[in-house]
Amino acid sequence: MKTRKRRTIRIDGTWDIECWGWVHPVVIVTRSVTHGVEVHWSMREAVQRMLKLGGTWWSHNGGKYDTLAALEELRRLGVSMSISLSGSSVSRAQGGGLQLCDSYQVIPLGLERAAELAGRTCTPLGWPCSCGASCGGYCGITARMDATRRSQLAEYCVEDTGVALDALFALRDFAELHDFDLRGTIGGSAWATAQRWLGLPDADMSPAAWRRCRTGYYGGRVSVMRPVADHGRHWDISSAYPAALATTPLPVGAMSEYGSREAARMMRASRPGIYACTVHVPEMHTPPLPWVTRSGTAYPVGGVSGVWALPEIAAAEARGCRVTSVEWCVVWEREELVFGDLMRSWTDVRFSVGKKTAWGAWMRLFPNSITGKLAEQPNRRFVRLHPPLSEIRMCPFKSPCTTAKCVCDAYQQVDNWGEMWSVPYFRQGASSHIHWAAYTTAATRGALLSGLETQGMDAVYCDTDSIWTTSRHHPDPVGDALGEWALKGGWVDWRCASPKSYAFVDASTGELTVRAAGARLHAREWLEGEATQDRGALTFLDAAKRSRGLFAPKRHRWTVPSGGATTGWYGDRMLDTHTGVTHPASCKELHEARRQTNRS
Repeated sequence: MKTRKRRTIRIDGTWDIECWGWVHPVVIVTRSVTHGVEVHWSMREAVQRMLKLGGTWWSHNGGKYDTLAALEELRRLGVSMSISLSGSSVSRAQGGGLQLCDSYQVIPLGLERAAELAGRTCTPLGWPCSCGASCGGYCGITARMDATRRSQLAEYCVEDTGVALDALFALRDFAELHDFDLRGTIGGSAWATAQRWLGLPDADMSPAAWRRCRTGYYGGRVSVMRPVADHGRHWDISSAYPAALATTPLPVGAMSEYGSREAARMMRASRPGIYACTVHVPEMHTPPLPWVTRSGTAYPVGGVSGVWALPEIAAAEARGCRVTSVEWCVVWEREELVFGDLMRSWTDVRFSVGKKTAWGAWMRLFPNSITGKLAEQPNRRFVRLHPPLSEIRMCPFKSPCTTAKCVCDAYQQVDNWGEMWSVPYFRQGASSHIHWAAYTTAATRGALLSGLETQGMDAVYCDTDSIWTTSRHHPDPVGDALGEWALKGGWVDWRCASPKSYAFVDASTGELTVRAAGARLHAREWLEGEATQDRGALTFLDAAKRSRGLFAPKRHRWTVPSGGATTGWYGDRMLDTHTGVTHPASCKELHEARRQTNRS
């Protein structure tokens, strides 16, 4: 039932910069759809050209890099801009008739991979590397390059703007062919398409009910079962979140809220919804219920009080857990399989273009992004650069506001210059069906838990939709279809420092692979246990708070987490040094471990 008009993105041009020392622009190229290509040797000249032409300009991964350089110049020019953030990235900056967008937000692929969408390839810079970091020759970019190198760098930058432009137009044609909406982000595009195709209602929940349901929404499960293992295999669920959306009935109909007595009756009647309750979890290797602590999400045993979606509670009861009390609930009339046909249709498109192709990679991310949109926060902020003084609303520090907490939606100063202000607003997004997000992620954790249980004590590690195991047994069902387990490969010499920080040797290539949250480490840096990296620019808010310019270098120091080696804790699990296997803890033990960590 398609009831809305299909929407697409506006593309007036692309632009790209190349810098020395990460944050000193050397060459800037602007490529206008109607006015052609221009090469600039100063940031001000490039920004003034884009301001003169106006319209919507795109840069690839610009929200964390190129756009920050432009915003610094716009700050110096005194141009008033409204800046929207997506996590730590600038998703859109608009003002003065100009709109700067990040093409990575709608094509979340590296530029080399994005080029394949348009049937193109990216030409490497091709300069020799002299810094020893295999940087591809970027260390050769300096402010004092000779004319030959400046010309080569400009040609390289021109090529990148052409690739980005062709990729955007290819995406727009692909969206038209398959009747997809396009917005500024891939999540917004997926939701707009789903809402139009299925005739889904806008989210309409009171702020209090939304906050209550939000406490029952958790992310993926990450657990370290064995920090050290000799050899094994890696399994992965094919499109875990789309599979959950395709198979999970979601609460629909009229919403009701109940207190303790009625909530217990609703649970006995299996009314779909979100329940706050206390559950006794018996001793087991992989407890089923997530529980939020100050240091992250844990999966404890013993008495656990929390908020969960009804299917997750039912799955816990099937594993021997017992609900001892129910405090409140938010429930709906019935359940329906809302996204089933849609997810299967999009999976068919992915298979038709080829799973291994660039379009297949984009079609994997497109349905995946819906889950995040379902959990979109209604309490939001955007940043104003150079707002008119008459628009700035200051807190009067009158009741109910205090010096410790402001609740009157006053502007907050972001920088030390008084040029940037954070503007709060409340808007429940059309996609913000938080109870659907809670059900979807609960179903994904349930599929992962079922896979872990087939591995027993042989499981080594899990992360959201993947399992690392030493067992020769496979999780069920095995295959490449939606929601089935696919074998990703074998490994040897597994070493895990903490959740999301680990290394292994690929059994097929013999190469050491390192994965560390928040850092891109070489094998040498992992083996040495630390790394200091000067890569890229500070995020927008971090740079604004420092007030030394919005385009400032980022210096990141990374060390191998020492918690496991000294305390025996790996995330929420404690290591048994005799067996080399971790085991879950109770809520009391987790609290005590936290207190000891704070003391130390």
